[in-house]
Amino acid sequence: MTGIKKYSYVTLRYCHDSVTREFVNIGVVVFSSEGKFLKGRYTDRIQRVTALFPNIDRDNLRHIIRSVKSATNNIIKMGEFCDLFSGIHNAETVARRIIINDDSALRWSPLAGGISTDLEETTEHLFERFVTRYQENIQKHRRTDHEVFTNILSKLNSRNISNKFKEKTIRTKTDEIDFKLAWKNGKWHCLQPLSFDLSDGDHIRDKARKWTGHLLAVSESSDEFTPYFVVAKPNSSHLQKEFDHALSILKKSPVPSEIILEEESDLFISKMAEDIFSHEKKGSDN
Repeated sequence: MTGIKKYSYVTLRYCHDSVTREFVNIGVVVFSSEGKFLKGRYTDRIQRVTALFPNIDRDNLRHIIRSVKSATNNIIKMGEFCDLFSGIHNAETVARRIIINDDSALRWSPLAGGISTDLEETTEHLFERFVTRYQENIQKHRRTDHEVFTNILSKLNSRNISNKFKEKTIRTKTDEIDFKLAWKNGKWHCLQPLSFDLSDGDHIRDKARKWTGHLLAVSESSDEFTPYFVVAKPNSSHLQKEFDHALSILKKSPVPSEIILEEESDLFISKMAEDIFSHEKKGSDN
């Protein structure tokens, strides 16, 4: 029984909203005066936080976590030169030396504790239990442009018109855009699958701005063309407003284009199939 040590611990919470009290754990501090042990473990991956609170300032959060790590390490180093463990009663006492509990976004949980024969192992267990256990679940699969492309190609195949499409590069003297699915009927009809199933609003709007910029760069091309953006929505419902903003940005493109929601693409492709067969029939009649 001589190897068993009492310990206490607190978790560090990122509190996004002081009114709703929503929070996510980002670290844990474990202390044992009997074992002369102090350790803080903090996450290096903020995806769990940003998945729950997508509008958070990422750079600021990373800076805060680095500061907390540094403060913890400084206290541990100080403990090597003074009798740290005689002046601290539990993990809450040391945690308040790292960050004072106030109305800021970072707050300590209520004190808890237990007994352990291996405090290092216990720390890792607590860190996994409260911080990292759900990180893999948070890393949701996000649909890519290629997955939307594959879905659209499958629908073209089912209507026997995929062979009517080919790659087309729209060029100017300064820039170019490659479209993998293009069909010509007097002008080029260029399909561009786009997935907006991204992690936050900034990335969603940036992707729309990027494509608006691409079209501006080739707007004076000698090729007459119409882009058809087949767009996939974000899976997260709280990003719907950001998705709407992205569509508004695309609609301001300098090249007249059409936007088709992926879930409505069946009707669009059916209409395109009719146009293709009608065009070919007219050609054969002539």
